[in-house]
Amino acid sequence: MLQGTTRADKVLLAGMVLAAVSMWFVIRANGGAAAPAEAVVVRAGKEVLRVSLARPGLYEVPLVRGEAVVEVAPGRVRMRPMPRSICPRGICSETGWISTPAQTIVCVPNLLSVRLTGVRDGAVDALAG
Repeated sequence: MLQGTTRADKVLLAGMVLAAVSMWFVIRANGGAAAPAEAVVVRAGKEVLRVSLARPGLYEVPLVRGEAVVEVAPGRVRMRPMPRSICPRGICSETGWISTPAQTIVCVPNLLSVRLTGVRDGAVDALAG
């Protein structure tokens, strides 16, 4: 190996390799990352829409001053642009498509959020050590 490598260095390296290989097997055994299955739209703390990502289309969500349009495509979702009178900065539509449960679309002026849910309950979504 490298010059000056001690036995402890080799044991540490072997342990790190073993841990990495073990984690690979754990992830493979659980089917990898769960693909998102549904888009969930919440307005003012209440769920107003839940739609399968297998049902592409445009879904209208009523707001106090108009409506928002959520666009669903296979495996992803986005907020369509709204008039500036409804959403002054348009940050929610500029977020673009989201495709993982770790991403969220938020429209603060309308108290609206869009998130994705995973396929399986109990699936591994993160590992920390």
